[in-house]
Amino acid sequence: MKRSGSPHLVTAHGLNLGLMGAATLAGLVTRAAAGGRDIGSDGLLRRYDIEHRRASWPIYAATNAIDRLESAILAKAFRGELVPQDPNDEPASVLLDRIRAERAAAPKANRGRAAGASA
Repeated sequence: MKRSGSPHLVTAHGLNLGLMGAATLAGLVTRAAAGGRDIGSDGLLRRYDIEHRRASWPIYAATNAIDRLESAILAKAFRGELVPQDPNDEPASVLLDRIRAERAAAPKANRGRAAGASA
């Protein structure tokens, strides 16, 4: 799950995939240039595509699996399926009704300027 101040897992892996792709392409271009070959050839770009897909597929698949798992866990939590439910617990609707009643009965805070305040 996302921690405060850190990127979401999918975002972090997307960045890693981009950096990995840039490194792969840079390596291929460097080797092609050193060998006197065309750095913009279709063959070099096809090789990059194959290498990048092969290298990034495990990260892509794992990231998607983790994202689906996180969604499934949250869905189960909201349905009350992660832990045994206590039949003696009050329903959420009763709790929400009590909170609404308490808020309605509470004195309203004065949101205006204090008496005697000057601008």
